[in-house]
Amino acid sequence: SMMEKRRGGVAAPVAAPCARALQSFNGQGPHELTFDAGVSILLLRRVDENWLEGKLQGRIGIFPAKSVRVEVGSPSLAQESALARSGRPYAVALQHFPASLAGDLALQKGQLVELLGRAGNGWLRGKDRDGGRGIFPASFVEILKSLPPEEGDEASPPPSFRPQPKPRRGVAGGG
Repeated sequence: SMMEKRRGGVAAPVAAPCARALQSFNGQGPHELTFDAGVSILLLRRVDENWLEGKLQGRIGIFPAKSVRVEVGSPSLAQESALARSGRPYAVALQHFPASLAGDLALQKGQLVELLGRAGNGWLRGKDRDGGRGIFPASFVEILKSLPPEEGDEASPPPSFRPQPKPRRGVAGGG
């Protein structure tokens, strides 16, 4: 089952999700949060597509998602909802992946990446929100919407049981 695959142990502490106000917002009524541009707001939850709930200086209220930029601990909410609406496969980075080789796609923790396909050997191909494309290890992300199965996937065992092929460099036997 899925639960057995997950490694046991303590979950890593997650930085509190917070957002930076891109513009000031004057709340209409007590349930809306009033703030100035540039303040940092602790995010509590997403109310719906357009509204977030947050806490600022002891006050709790809702505010338009487009008035802030999500910074820590939580994927970009605007990007997440846009990707979810698009129906395209996507994943969220669970940890930082530095692009060490050409063709790698660097990931920041909490960043969303659109999935373009499988690159084999436990790697995925994806695209970040700036349009950069590359590959990254599947183990570094949590897939929120899976890629469609490849042709013949059902017939073959899951990747974890496949022997990992050694990466081939150039033509075998060439020199």
